[in-house]
Amino acid sequence: MNWLQYARTLRYLRPVRIYGWARNRLLQLLPAGPTAIQDARVSAGVQPPKVPFLSAPTSRQGTTLTFLNHTVDYPGGIHWHDPAQTKLWRYNLHSMHYLQQPGTTRKAQRAWMYAWVRGNPDVQGEGWEPFPTSLRLVNWFKVWWTHGCSEQDAPLQASAYAQARHVRCWVEYHVQGNHLFENLKTLFWAGCTFQSTEAARWQRWAARHLLRQLHEQILADGGHYEGSPMYHAQILEGCLDLLNIQSAWMELYPALIALLVSKTSQMLAWLETMSHPDGEIVLCNDAAFHIVPAPTLLDYGRRLGCS
Repeated sequence: MNWLQYARTLRYLRPVRIYGWARNRLLQLLPAGPTAIQDARVSAGVQPPKVPFLSAPTSRQGTTLTFLNHTVDYPGGIHWHDPAQTKLWRYNLHSMHYLQQPGTTRKAQRAWMYAWVRGNPDVQGEGWEPFPTSLRLVNWFKVWWTHGCSEQDAPLQASAYAQARHVRCWVEYHVQGNHLFENLKTLFWAGCTFQSTEAARWQRWAARHLLRQLHEQILADGGHYEGSPMYHAQILEGCLDLLNIQSAWMELYPALIALLVSKTSQMLAWLETMSHPDGEIVLCNDAAFHIVPAPTLLDYGRRLGCS
C-alpha cells in the first residue's frame, strides 16, 4: 500500500523535483566542504544601498529570542541546535533576521555573526541547510553593504563564502517555490559581494534562473503562485533588495532589471489588496504575522520607485 501511495505522489511531481531529490541523495555520499574559504575577497562594488534596507520585526531582546510566539532565553550562550525547540523555530534562529532589528549596533551584529561561526563548526544540522543558509547570508550581506567591511570581518567573510558555495552545491530543485527563489537570490547577491571567478559564475547562473523563476512564480495578477501572502511578502522583499543594490549589477543584467521593476510593481499591488487596513497580511495558506515586515514593504517599494 505504501508503494502505491508513493506512486500516486510521484506521478504529479515535475521531473526537476525528482532530479533534485536524487541529486541531493547522491551529494550526501560525498565529503562536506570546508566551513571557511581563506582567500575570500569582497568586491569593490559593495557600497551603501540606494535606500536603507528594511528593519526586521522585533524577535530578540538581549539573549532572549521570540519566534512563532515562543520565547526562549539563552543567558549562557546560544544553543544553536537546541533539541527542545521545533525545527521551524531553529530555522528562524539560524536565519538571523534579528541582525536587522532597529537599534542593533554594528558591534552587536558582528558578535552574533561570530557566535554563529563558533557554534556551527561542522557542515550539519539546520544551520547548514540551504534555505536558512540563504536567508542568513543575505542578512550578513546587508550588514556589510550598510556599514562596510573591516579587517575584523575577514573570518566572517571567509565563512560566508563557504556558505555561498554550499548553497550552490545544494540548490533546492526538489523543493522549488520560495526555497529555490531564496537560493537563487542569495547566490546572485553573493556574486555581487565577492570578487572571484567562482562568484561571477554564481551570479551569471543565478541571473539566468531568476529570470525563469520570476516568470513562473509571479502570476499575471502579481501574486506568488503558492498563494501565501507571507511567502509573497518574503519574495517581494528579496526583489526590492536586489533593486536596492542594482548600481552594482544593472549594467550586466538589464533584462533582469526590467523584469524586477515590472514584477515588483504588480507584487506591491497584490500585497496591498491582500492586506488589512493596519497593513498586516491576510492569514491564509501558511501565513503568519511578524515573519516578514509586510506593513513597511509598500513604503519600501515607493522609496525605490517601484509602486
